Amino acid sequence: MRTEYDTSLTTPEGIVELSNLYDWYGVLFKKDQQDIFEDYVYENLSLGELSEKYNMTRQGIYDKINRIRKKLRDYEEKLRMIEREKKTISIISGAQIDPAEKERILAEIDEI
Repeated sequence: MRTEYDTSLTTPEGIVELSNLYDWYGVLFKKDQQDIFEDYVYENLSLGELSEKYNMTRQGIYDKINRIRKKLRDYEEKLRMIEREKKTISIISGAQIDPAEKERILAEIDEI
């Protein structure tokens, strides 16, 4: 049985998606998982560089990143925090309130 290749670790769109998920759920991971994921996504370190830095095999690094990726999506599927934020912003954006008040509310949401 052939599985579809996940490009979320290799495309700019995929990296943005994972970064957004990580912004919400990154705190739920252990420190070593956070470090590896942040080095891979934010610092753009290769698997080889990560394997040297963390004294692991390239496959071990890849597996750990892949597990984090899957877990991030699992958290969003169950908790729907990003979906809720988008809905909230959409509701506020469409509300009939003073434009200055609307901007203030949206700015507060961004801070959260």
